[in-house]
Amino acid sequence: MKTTLFVFFLLVALNSVAQESEEAYRKAGYEAMKAGKLQKAINNYSAVLEIDPDDYDARLALGRLHYRNGSCDSAKYYYGLIYKNDSTDVEALNGFVKCFIRQGNMEKAIRYAQKAVKLMPEHVPEYLLLAKAYGYNGKMDEAIKIYRKANKVDNTYSQVWAGLGKMYYWKSKPATAEKYYEKALELDPGNKTIQEKYEEVQDVLKYRLKGRYQYVQEIEETYRIDALVQRYTVRKRVGDDFQLSLNFLLDYSDRDFENDVADTTRWFDNTWLKATWISEHHNASIYVGASSSDEQLTTYGLSWKFNTKIGDLSIENTFDGGYNYFYYWNQVGRKSLSNDLKIKYESIALNISAETGTVDEKPVHKYPSEALKQNNNPYISYSARLSWQLLDAPKVKLGVSHSYYDYKYISADYYTPNDRRLTGPYASFYKAVDEFYFYGTYTYNVGSEKYYYLGDGSEEKSGSIEADNWSASAEMGYNWNDFALSAGASRFYNPYYQNFTAFISFTRAF
Repeated sequence: MKTTLFVFFLLVALNSVAQESEEAYRKAGYEAMKAGKLQKAINNYSAVLEIDPDDYDARLALGRLHYRNGSCDSAKYYYGLIYKNDSTDVEALNGFVKCFIRQGNMEKAIRYAQKAVKLMPEHVPEYLLLAKAYGYNGKMDEAIKIYRKANKVDNTYSQVWAGLGKMYYWKSKPATAEKYYEKALELDPGNKTIQEKYEEVQDVLKYRLKGRYQYVQEIEETYRIDALVQRYTVRKRVGDDFQLSLNFLLDYSDRDFENDVADTTRWFDNTWLKATWISEHHNASIYVGASSSDEQLTTYGLSWKFNTKIGDLSIENTFDGGYNYFYYWNQVGRKSLSNDLKIKYESIALNISAETGTVDEKPVHKYPSEALKQNNNPYISYSARLSWQLLDAPKVKLGVSHSYYDYKYISADYYTPNDRRLTGPYASFYKAVDEFYFYGTYTYNVGSEKYYYLGDGSEEKSGSIEADNWSASAEMGYNWNDFALSAGASRFYNPYYQNFTAFISFTRAF
């Protein structure tokens, strides 16, 4: 009997000591968590589980701590212990949703969030997680529906109004987004995150003035051109659906021939207006421009841009049709149709472009021995570039490109390559440090183009010449609130033509 009593009191004492140790570890874990000492908190709550493997609070705390510490797999393990015991536990469901969102698995996040909302239909935080998952999955309309349901439950949550603002901003409707962010700030005026997003939306709706000052030097076999170019753009987003931009160019050029016979200088101006209708996936633009120095239309046309995203796959396609005054020295323009397709999947990107059109009537011939005639000149060109993003920070891309360019006739008034084919490697570098950034590119192309000559017996023959070339560019800039400043230079070289440009540009929002 005495032995039995001794064992009983010993077990009671040991249990009391264990309970005291468990509570001591729990308290220490809680204090460490409040202090932001995540690993120490994890160690203490793990000690609680060693004493009581079924402790709910320790499991939940460890799930949250591992999530905050960046380990979603560990977090899901502890949420899974809770969920296995009770599949209706909303805390575990919410934990799963947060982890799946962070890991990019939106389908699972949506599934668990829907279950949590169904279990607690009068609790707003579950709606917030479900809407967030829909939004990150590219389903903005579904997210908006969920945010509106949350507002019916309780319309005093600033996060719900801010969420509506974010979705409309992502749907390219900044004016509507602005109203929702204003409501969110009425409810929570001290929220810095909401304030920053509100200012980001406001920035889109501001007037933007852009200026660019550029020096250009072009060298060909018989002459050199030195030009000073000024470009100005004023752009304004008008509500959700429209954007207007007014553009002006002023060019002062000096053309110096080797024989000094035809040296000349000239001024050229160009002003054009562009109006764009904007929606979530489509942009449609109309543009028109003219030059007072040359007393003629310089550009007019229509363009349409489409973009969409399916998971990690993004697609962007731009079609343009119109007229462009592309070489003002000899007053040459062309009508063209062009299409530019960009496809990106994770770190792989493919860009395919094609263009066809006809140049204004100018003196042309098929062979140098033929007499010149006034005629339009059809042309076709296409290019393709495949690139791979090797690094994220800094952003380094490597790729290869191929292009083709061909005119039907030869002209002395503008560059008319025949059957020109170029292929070569491409590399780019981008690095941002706070408000500063640096960007650089390099391309080398190997290829040839056709030329015509008189052979034996005066018959026309065709041969080919090397068209190898390289180009490089570098740019650095500074972005600060409503002001941005950048400077850069570029160089292109082949044995028959080379150019050099240097520029300074600024952007000011007001």
